Amino acid sequence: MSEALVSVGALVRDSGFSRLKSYIIGLTGLAYYDDKDDALAERLARRLRANGRADCTGYLELLMSDPEGRRELDELISELTIGETFFFRYPEQFEALRTIILPDCIARNRDERRLRVWSAGCSTGAEPYSIAVLVHEVLGEHLPDWHVTILATDINRDFLARARTGRFGDWALRSVAESQRAALFVADNGQWLLRNPYRGMVSFAHHNLISPGDCWMPPDGFGGGGFDIILCRNVLIYFDRETIQLLLPRLADGLKADGWLLVGSSEPNEDFNRVFATVNAPGTTLYRKAAPASPPLWAAEAPQIRVLPPRPARIARSRALPPRRSPPPAVPVERPRPSLSEIIDLADRGRWDEARRVCDQCLAVDAMNPVTHYLSALVHHHGGTGSLEAEQSCRKAIYLDRNFALAHYQLGAILAGRGEPAGARRALLNVLRILEQLPDTAPLPAGDGLTAGGLRAMVKLRLEGRGRS
Repeated sequence: MSEALVSVGALVRDSGFSRLKSYIIGLTGLAYYDDKDDALAERLARRLRANGRADCTGYLELLMSDPEGRRELDELISELTIGETFFFRYPEQFEALRTIILPDCIARNRDERRLRVWSAGCSTGAEPYSIAVLVHEVLGEHLPDWHVTILATDINRDFLARARTGRFGDWALRSVAESQRAALFVADNGQWLLRNPYRGMVSFAHHNLISPGDCWMPPDGFGGGGFDIILCRNVLIYFDRETIQLLLPRLADGLKADGWLLVGSSEPNEDFNRVFATVNAPGTTLYRKAAPASPPLWAAEAPQIRVLPPRPARIARSRALPPRRSPPPAVPVERPRPSLSEIIDLADRGRWDEARRVCDQCLAVDAMNPVTHYLSALVHHHGGTGSLEAEQSCRKAIYLDRNFALAHYQLGAILAGRGEPAGARRALLNVLRILEQLPDTAPLPAGDGLTAGGLRAMVKLRLEGRGRS
């Protein structure tokens, strides 16, 4: 089969592309790809090649078949979803969990001594494991007296398989201080294995948040509002507003009275205020279950998710799919411009060679972008290419933006790891100088939710000799 038949441009022009796209978004809710045809086609092309399918109609036919289609959908979801995650992401939220949310839940559940947490869209597991560490710390010596359940779910089975191992690279531990890293993890063949007391606190299950009807709740017997805390962070960004309007009251219905919801820093909108009470905490906004509606909003008032009805057991091919037609002649097209999010996605998957290649492609398009040079430094540093290349990339980022705090911080980490404490200290002091002009709650460019206050604390740990990215 010719590679041209499954090129990105040929797929976008394929007469069956729109139907295939609608089918995929309907099953997964990934409306993120509604206006990103090239990005979707690039990922589809890899799956068409893997399955020997020449066009969108043939691939749709595969997805609609049983049981092959279910297996292939899992593979496709692995391509479509992004696994960017790391421990203690959004430190302000974890501080709120430590000082506000968990103490509140513990006080309210003191009689039954049960705590139930759901990490929805858990990716490769850093989030629920971070919760396990925090619960262990907050309950301390009282932990054996409590029944703690941390349920972690995701639509991506590959992510779940990786999460269950409890193994992570340096990239996922970049916000964990060195002293804490030694206490929580065991070094194992170039990776870090989370110690069993924390690993054993989390159970993982496959789950699709936009499952229709009552089956949307995770398979752990917590229907009827059993969770004290739900984390659904950086998941809603994939969905359209109609889907979010349906999910929010459902999430509220999954919480106990006065239960807490945490979402990503860029996800809240006015719809949240119609379902949840807002609680302001330092550097972040929290959501608490409001007075229950009767009947539940999602049962009567919320718009319906675009989920296709179940496939009939028997259906004639003439009704299921249009007649297969030969694909149009391939026309050479320019590859879509590489994106910085693709670099992060590849790095999080440990695909360092590909991440470096995309960095080079981005720099070929725009060599004056300091963020690209910074990401290149991270990829070189964590991918094991060498500290010299990582240092050069950091210095280029700083040359282009002298107030790029994270680039100065990364330079300090590189120099410290290479045994150059004087240079590392100068870089870290530069970070503190830059941060002097920023309030603690100010988000940092390229920080993925990290704020000035969070970075300031990380720098102080390093200067005291207790931190390492």
